[in-house]
Amino acid sequence: MESVNRGAAALVFCALLLCWLQEGAASLRARCVQGHCWFQSLENFDDAKTECENQMGTLLVFKCEESALMTSLLSGVNGRFWLRNADPGEASRCSAVSVRKGQNATCVSEPCQDRLDGFLCQFAPGDTCGVLQTDAQVTYNTSQGFTVEDSLSLPHGTIATLKRDGTDFPDSKHLCISKQWIPAPWNCEVFGGGCELGCNSTSTACTCPANHTIHSNRISCIPHPCAACTQGCERQGDRYACTCEKGFRLELDDKSCVDINECQEEPSLCANEGEECQNTLGSYKCGCMIGLEEEDGVCVNVSICMLCEHLQCEKVNWVYQCACREGFRVSPTDPTMCEKHCSTRDCEAECIPNTEQEATSAEQCYCPEGYITDTRNGTVVCTDINECEQQKMCDHHCENLFGGYRCSCNDGFELQDHGSCVPLDVTYTELGSGSDFPPLATSDTPGSLQPASLPSYIKAGSVLGISVFLVLCVVLLGCLARNMMKQCRTFNIYSFKHPDIDIFYLQQVTAETYKRLSFDKQPRNDP
Repeated sequence: MESVNRGAAALVFCALLLCWLQEGAASLRARCVQGHCWFQSLENFDDAKTECENQMGTLLVFKCEESALMTSLLSGVNGRFWLRNADPGEASRCSAVSVRKGQNATCVSEPCQDRLDGFLCQFAPGDTCGVLQTDAQVTYNTSQGFTVEDSLSLPHGTIATLKRDGTDFPDSKHLCISKQWIPAPWNCEVFGGGCELGCNSTSTACTCPANHTIHSNRISCIPHPCAACTQGCERQGDRYACTCEKGFRLELDDKSCVDINECQEEPSLCANEGEECQNTLGSYKCGCMIGLEEEDGVCVNVSICMLCEHLQCEKVNWVYQCACREGFRVSPTDPTMCEKHCSTRDCEAECIPNTEQEATSAEQCYCPEGYITDTRNGTVVCTDINECEQQKMCDHHCENLFGGYRCSCNDGFELQDHGSCVPLDVTYTELGSGSDFPPLATSDTPGSLQPASLPSYIKAGSVLGISVFLVLCVVLLGCLARNMMKQCRTFNIYSFKHPDIDIFYLQQVTAETYKRLSFDKQPRNDP
């Protein structure tokens, strides 16, 4: 039973709601005939008077005997409508007209606070406009929101909206002002210029929010066809299409733009030596490879400079290579290391500190190849060895150099290893000269530079040692032979360790020993 009551209550509520909606909808209706209009809206007398004045009109003054106008104006309408007739005699009562379908209108007096079905207004004859002549559907609305139907004249301030079936936006809007229809947009101060969203009072043009554009009707706003484009947009015929800036291409969604990797698509870019292509957003650039740096538009290798022992670098033929301080040169075995080098006759020796010996001891100092240590005024120096003076280093010609020497040969000979010169095996005639031999092999011949060798007095010591060794061997063999002959005559065998026989113990002789001996015996000739 309780559920039935709830259902009935719900039905009653729905019925009341529908009635209220119908009442509200009916209150927006209006009809006009020859400058006279009725407005269907539940209003008391004072509110009806205000509504009429807000629409540039006044309450209608109606004579009851003029029923023909009322019959035409209120045709098909039932209800009571406020008028502005003479005082009915009571302050609390106001004039109205009552009409029933199929019957004539009658003048009545109603309490002024009652809410009647509407009111009647009259407008100046010069302020009304006729209907628009068009094949589109037209909706007429007063400034107060009343929809005017079945009318041949429209009051001042009426807005006409033209719209065709099947379209989302109106074709145009027009405003009735002094018997003329003014197309929108009009003055922004009057009903917002007729614009749907915004109006620019300076240019008297409708405006739209971001990502929207004005419709061709000049009053409506529509989503911009390019609003979804991430970069650009252009009109192509009767449509718009998204576009991308240089260095980008359109994605499959026809809206987004993706960067073009020029380095992958064009491998020939950045073809200079040491260059590589580096992709950037929307473009690319040519840069130097890792370990190279750009100098004067050229990529050069500077990585070796971080490894140089003396932290010095120089550029030769666009290639960096290590350099050394004065008195040193780059090692031929390691291009990052420096070794002692002397480019003059005398140089300071490189000495290793030793607390057990004196700092000036020659045993602690070293010289470059082709130099020998010498002590002068307590300082150890390296002096050049003149190989050409000490011994015959070359068959024909010898040129002393700092740290070495160079050999050359006479005409008709060819320089071989170890400074030897051999006759040429093949003779030829030089073109246009008539000579049967090639030119002299000079000191500039490649490969003629010989490494430094030991001085002659050091080699002489080695020869002397070998000679002494051979003499001792001969003497020892003679003694052994003599002793054996004596034993054979006496038929006695004695030990080699006889008290009458001297035993010579041979001591090993090296080049180093005689080097020192001959160095000590020879008088020093200071340069």
